[in-house]
Amino acid sequence: MHKAVFRFLGRSALVATMMMAGHANVQAGLAEGLELTSTGFGAIGQFSVGDGKIHGWGAYKDESGQNHKSYLAYDLTTGEKTIFGAPPNGVNSNGFGDPFGVYDSVNNRFHFAAYSDGSRSDVYTYDVSSSAWVTPGKNGVQMINAYGADVSNGQLYVSGLAEPWNGGTGQDNYIFAFDHNAGVTDVARHDTLIKTAGNSAYVAVASNGDVYYATYDFSNSKLYKWTADQVASVTNDLYAGEADTYLDVEDGEMLLSLPGGGNGIAVDDAGHVFFTANSFTSGSVLGMLDASDPKGYREIYTKTPDEGFAWFGPMAIEGDFLAGDPLIASSVATGGFSMITMVPEPTSLALLGLGGVMLLCRRK
Repeated sequence: MHKAVFRFLGRSALVATMMMAGHANVQAGLAEGLELTSTGFGAIGQFSVGDGKIHGWGAYKDESGQNHKSYLAYDLTTGEKTIFGAPPNGVNSNGFGDPFGVYDSVNNRFHFAAYSDGSRSDVYTYDVSSSAWVTPGKNGVQMINAYGADVSNGQLYVSGLAEPWNGGTGQDNYIFAFDHNAGVTDVARHDTLIKTAGNSAYVAVASNGDVYYATYDFSNSKLYKWTADQVASVTNDLYAGEADTYLDVEDGEMLLSLPGGGNGIAVDDAGHVFFTANSFTSGSVLGMLDASDPKGYREIYTKTPDEGFAWFGPMAIEGDFLAGDPLIASSVATGGFSMITMVPEPTSLALLGLGGVMLLCRRK
């Protein structure tokens, strides 16, 4: 069997490859060997990718032009958008913005959060298999201040404050194992796993249970990792009366000082970790951790202030980026989601017309 080798190409090879694929333009700021495609689809806050679709909580217009919010899904293969609707009795939302909408592929469920007021968030769940809202009432399962979320092996993890937001940036953020059985009022039933530094930020949990988080700071964000074994050691059965123990930021491994304020974070199925960071002076960067690079990461996509305003946001991925699976990224500059993919090196037959450049393959 032949298996194509993916790599970051030189610019001339990249242009030739993209022209053969019908793409004549190289996106400014995008690393060579990558391709960026706009989906025309967007959602609010942290989102996810599962079962070949982007899942998020977002807005759409009906036939009369009226705006509505809904659980939305976008098929990455066909481009088809599915509108699942909202809880039938409405949503407790103060209009400040809804922090996340993520999909659980194990249980075929979708979870989104809404800010009810400055001291409460409501989390709602939709069961795709039964086409029904598990939390149909206007009150969802309550937390204090939910912000980011991710799902791993059927468990919903939520990043947020454990006390009402005071309007500043000096409060501590926590990462919780969300408890669907907590009811609409029992906020103490969610198991605290990690106490981080700074206000709320997004969270990513790998398929093996490792947790990744970048502390929120305008200019000195740091990306940390806590192993699955560490997290398991503080996973408590609060129903059985166990004490709610948790890890601190110092218990984690500091992987990288980010080039600006950390924002989005994601990890693919092969363990590659991605981040976005923004700075008013140096611009925005989307990077992938790489210990072999002197910076500690590879730049995937960058935007400097001279190139126009951009604020890179949350990301999500299903599969392995280096094997050609798309990283879905959001940016204020594009106003929606873009797919960033590795460009496979062209086939040997196609290369005969490009000066005889050889396809790199290895036999297996």
